[in-house]
Amino acid sequence: MSNIQSLRGMKDILNEESTLFTYFIENASRIAKNYGYSYIETPILEETALFKRSVGESSDIVNKEMYQFIDKGENDVCLRPEGTAGVVRSFVQNKFDRAGGTYKFYYFGSMFRYERPQKGRLRQFHQFGCESFGETSIYEDANIICMIKEIFDFFGIKFKLLLNSLGCNECMPSYKTNLVEHLNHLKDELCEDCNRRIQTNPIRVLDCKNETCKTVLVNAPKITHNLCSNCDTNFEALKAI
Repeated sequence: MSNIQSLRGMKDILNEESTLFTYFIENASRIAKNYGYSYIETPILEETALFKRSVGESSDIVNKEMYQFIDKGENDVCLRPEGTAGVVRSFVQNKFDRAGGTYKFYYFGSMFRYERPQKGRLRQFHQFGCESFGETSIYEDANIICMIKEIFDFFGIKFKLLLNSLGCNECMPSYKTNLVEHLNHLKDELCEDCNRRIQTNPIRVLDCKNETCKTVLVNAPKITHNLCSNCDTNFEALKAI
């Protein structure tokens, strides 16, 4: 056993770091509970189809980063790369979506992405998150923002809050049309992945990590300039809270 090391991009948590780790989980959980969230734990292993549907088949996560394999029962499975999809799957599987009412869950646990390990980015990392269902009011959005602010303030984490909106089913089609038209003029300057995504999922082009693409996309259309009247009213009201 003396020659066996932990896998690249995966590390042990022990000694002082384990003390800090448990301190964070305990206090972040305490604050989440104060805001009405209850703990949910979902499996580390899920069907690959779950993340293809939620994250998108054209995303880097699905195409390049998932720990995916066929198990002994011939099921296509993967280690979860993020936490939201599993919580949504559990919400629907347990028929909470049919029961009505508001449901709030918080979670924490290991996530896995096959990325190039570097400072602050490991292949096994830990995520703390919260999901709220059944309440579409902007006040619920504000409530989540306040909770996150309280967590950051408790740990002395400095941050800058940037707000955006994805609009709705009325806003998004026209925005995608404007975005694709803009991107088609930039094809020669964008990377191969971005050119592929223009046809499959143009919104994902805006997530590109390529520095050249980031520079080229600075003047891309902003969705906040394409919001319908209802979404625009809600977005402005949220900013004013």
